[in-house]
Amino acid sequence: MKKSNQKIKIVFAVFIMVFTCFSVLGYDYFKEKFNNTEVVIVKGEGIEKNEKLTKEMLAIEKRPKEDLVKNFIPADKLHTILDKEAAQNILENSVVSMDMLDNDHLIPDYTKGEAIRPIMQDMIYAKPGSLRRKDTIDIYIVDKQKLEDLNPNSFTSSKKEKASSEKTESFTEPLLKDVKVVYVKDSSNKEVTDSVESDDQKNQKNKEKGRLNATSSISDLEVILNETDFDLLMNEVVSKGNKLYITYK
Repeated sequence: MKKSNQKIKIVFAVFIMVFTCFSVLGYDYFKEKFNNTEVVIVKGEGIEKNEKLTKEMLAIEKRPKEDLVKNFIPADKLHTILDKEAAQNILENSVVSMDMLDNDHLIPDYTKGEAIRPIMQDMIYAKPGSLRRKDTIDIYIVDKQKLEDLNPNSFTSSKKEKASSEKTESFTEPLLKDVKVVYVKDSSNKEVTDSVESDDQKNQKNKEKGRLNATSSISDLEVILNETDFDLLMNEVVSKGNKLYITYK
């Protein structure tokens, strides 16, 4: 009887020992599985600002959740960031975040002759007061000869009908389409922003309110244009004396 009890104790002790070993191994396995996330990281020597991301620059690694950065790129989204440009220098072995990339195409492509170019206040006939950085604009031309008739302060009864038809004709087709705005500046060279900061947590009503209540009045714009389009714009304004009518989408 005593021997039988002793055997049971030995078997039970062995069972406890084996169970404990497997429990520890299982805990470590599940801890790594659930606490780690597969993310996109930078390999090699890092990525420089304005450099396009390629598959060869990137790798997939598991990282603890507490080490992840805001808006990190999960492994299954790697293909969505290929050919995007870096908005900053990204160090080797860094977890890639959407915030590190030029998602709004605000960095000129110098291989296409693009640069950040100014549109000054005296070049503009009209623009929306709610225009902001990152907006996409279309630029129309207002003919120099029609400026007087297009100005409501100069209307006479004999000009109203003519001005109405000419105004429609002037804005039929834009000279330049889908131009990206990099900065919207006031007369003090400060950026014009929404007076109500908008973020993902604020509702659409607040965002519209911010658009309608700017921190200051818009004076100049800085946009991305290639050399050909900029020369075309300057020819209309400088050579012909025309003005720009700007709308945004």
